Amino acid sequence: MAIIQCRECGKDVSNGFSVVKCPHCGASTPDEKKYKRAKNGFKAFGAFLGGLFLFIVIALIFVEEDPEAKAKRLAECRKDLKCWAKENRIDMLLACDPIIESNAKYEFKWGDDWDNYPYLTWTDKDKGIITYKGDNISFQNGFGVFQQINYGCVYDTANKTLLDVIIEPIE
Repeated sequence: MAIIQCRECGKDVSNGFSVVKCPHCGASTPDEKKYKRAKNGFKAFGAFLGGLFLFIVIALIFVEEDPEAKAKRLAECRKDLKCWAKENRIDMLLACDPIIESNAKYEFKWGDDWDNYPYLTWTDKDKGIITYKGDNISFQNGFGVFQQINYGCVYDTANKTLLDVIIEPIE
């Protein structure tokens, strides 16, 4: 930063990037236009990045997978328990979680684990029936104490239906 003289009052003024007016008389310094251009450039660049991000998100939402490729991917996934359980997870959660929660006589609270159903088993692999199990919820008893619960959901992935819900207190 250099010291320059104000073009209006003649007093010494710093020509730093953030100084755009003379602190003595309020006259614009020669760098004010440069400062405004830079500020507007940052706004334009931010708007550009925001627009680009929005475009990418919309493109990802509306781009559909090729039907043949999707069918092949699902056929391969159907053979693997973890993959098939993940593929059907959202439908199972929408069907199962409300029923598990409604079994709490008082309050309930889910644990901090991100995966509430870490244990998976094929109930009937040929029919695509999976049992999702977990132990990440606690039900409050009549004394206000929370007791951890084992739970499970037997889910038919072919028909997208919940077949059974298992709830057992952990002793």
